[in-house]
Amino acid sequence: MSRFLNLCCGFLLVVVTTGCATMAKPPETLVNEQPPNKPQATVTSLHQAVVCMDDLLLEQKVPTALVSSEGIYNYALNKSISSGGKEILIVTLSQLAERSNSVRFVAYGNDMKDMLDLQGVHPRKNTFQVPNIFIRGGLIQMHDSWHGQKGAGISAHVTHNQDTADGLLTFSNTGKITQLSLDFSAGDIATLQIIPGLTSSVTMSQIVDRDHSVNADISLDGLGVTASLDNELTSDPNDMYRALIQLGTIELLGKVHNVPYWTCVGKAIGSGESKEVRLAHFAQLNSSNKLESLSQERLIELKYLNEADQSDSQAFQSAIVDFQRRYKLIPTGLIDFPTFNLLMM
Repeated sequence: MSRFLNLCCGFLLVVVTTGCATMAKPPETLVNEQPPNKPQATVTSLHQAVVCMDDLLLEQKVPTALVSSEGIYNYALNKSISSGGKEILIVTLSQLAERSNSVRFVAYGNDMKDMLDLQGVHPRKNTFQVPNIFIRGGLIQMHDSWHGQKGAGISAHVTHNQDTADGLLTFSNTGKITQLSLDFSAGDIATLQIIPGLTSSVTMSQIVDRDHSVNADISLDGLGVTASLDNELTSDPNDMYRALIQLGTIELLGKVHNVPYWTCVGKAIGSGESKEVRLAHFAQLNSSNKLESLSQERLIELKYLNEADQSDSQAFQSAIVDFQRRYKLIPTGLIDFPTFNLLMM
């Protein structure tokens, strides 16, 4: 028995000291054409972009848009994609209207024409409101543009006191580039016509290793940015699908209300250089005791704090907590750099 254990230990020692697995990497030519590590931007949280858009719509005092949709469809017919695209859209629209009341989703039936029929027979037809905008679209493309596999195999022959043992241990790892594309459009329910210009096309490409997102390239209807997702999303295509719907909805609603929605995309995809500038600004303000007054002014602009309460320290702290909760920060009530960074974006 001891001989067998000695042989096993010897084999494991050989395995440990011989080599290890290496991560699969895309072909060098593909990396040269589509560099995965461009330093311009970093995706921090898509939720921050949604919250920013709600704040922007509140600041712009936009009217409420009544919206409906028959569904967001999986035209790519990929079985790994959830059928819950419409529910993701509804949740995103609800989050975009939490403070601004900028949009209301009207849920009725499976066909737009039924809404027009309902208006004539509804028992409260004088107050019943048919939505004025419909959203249609779906996932139009999903494919893996590259698959790669790399590994290592180790064999060992161990001799101990005239006994021998042979062993084989192999490692493997896989990587791939996955691309999803989503198209949205908005139309007028009264005429059932698509409104020219009210469209959104979002594409996301991910280089993934096993179950971890390595990086991603996002293109938002002409607003091209390259960003590292920094483990915000996994390689699950449904996480990418949700992100596409969130970004597409922000763009589409921004066009409906004619507001600069691209400033909120920057909340999720922010410039690393800009963050460094804000960090230096934060340190300067903090050392000169001007941090509190500037933060108060920004909270008033974003309507988290009433101007009349500017001198009320308790109201100021409560406004900070509300802001931090909305942006999924730790609600300390203090102006730390993560809070300041989002306030100033």
